[in-house]
Amino acid sequence: MNHPVSPSSPLKLLFRALLLAGGLAGAFFLQRTLVQTLAPLPLRTGYSEGDFLHLAPTTGGMVTTLMVERGTPVTAGALLFALDATAEKAALREAEGRLAQAEATLADLRSGKRAEELAVLRAQQEQAQAQLTLSQAQKQRVERLAVTQVVAPEQVDQARSAVARDEALLAEREAAYAVGLLAARPQALAAAQAVVLTARAQQEKAAWNLAERQVFAPVAGTVTEIFYRPGETVTAGRPVVELLPPENRHVRLFVPEAALGEIRLGQRATLGCSGCPRGLAGQVRFIASRAEFTPPVLYSREARGHLVFRIDIRPDPAAVAFLHPGQPVDVSLEAP
Repeated sequence: MNHPVSPSSPLKLLFRALLLAGGLAGAFFLQRTLVQTLAPLPLRTGYSEGDFLHLAPTTGGMVTTLMVERGTPVTAGALLFALDATAEKAALREAEGRLAQAEATLADLRSGKRAEELAVLRAQQEQAQAQLTLSQAQKQRVERLAVTQVVAPEQVDQARSAVARDEALLAEREAAYAVGLLAARPQALAAAQAVVLTARAQQEKAAWNLAERQVFAPVAGTVTEIFYRPGETVTAGRPVVELLPPENRHVRLFVPEAALGEIRLGQRATLGCSGCPRGLAGQVRFIASRAEFTPPVLYSREARGHLVFRIDIRPDPAAVAFLHPGQPVDVSLEAP
């Protein structure tokens, strides 16, 4: 016959103890899970890298001036090097002369004849006016004498013809003077304007060619390499100076495929290197979408561990000065 267990029985006390022990174990498991979630991801080793700028001339020639050396810090717009520009300077002077000639021709066509030429036309006009005045006076005298039949009718006709002749001559001289005040015909002006535009384009091209003989720093940075020196000839597109801007430095590391789920763009990271102060940091700016290395075997569950993916971390401005290309860097990513 079974009897109920009393509240104070040893079996009841054992049951309560087991419940209490289970609760403590659950609380400890929850605390450990939270700590693991908030703790940094495993420490990994990467290296500092830089995206270098290779500065080259657009045209070839001999290097005549080198303003920098390896390790030289430069500001944006600073002159780095220059090539021989003798031919380009001569071409620019020639183009400027052609432009000046074309502009002078156009101005001459727009302004009409010169003042001296207009003075000659004005004098010819006044001469014709004086000749007409004389012809008219002679005509009037002949016509008065013809009334008394002192002169023959042929003399009257001659006097009238002289007046008509001098009137035509005066009209011709007046028209010549008016034409001298006019500019050239529209077709001639359009042709001269086209010549000016062509000459200006050639002058701008010559000026650009001369300017391209000097190469300036597009951004601030540090010169890391010199490929050509004064006296050497460089071809178009071949770099002469290598420049590394501070913002082009980053930390690169490789993580296995299994760790990709723990990494996000913008994720913060703590950086450490030999001789560097504490507190250097950055954030993830690039996660490769393809594996950098694939095993020479068929994909399998065992082979997946050989896949690694590139991760680039952009250092904070305070950390850039301490990172040099090729330098090992310890990276600890914060939990996402």
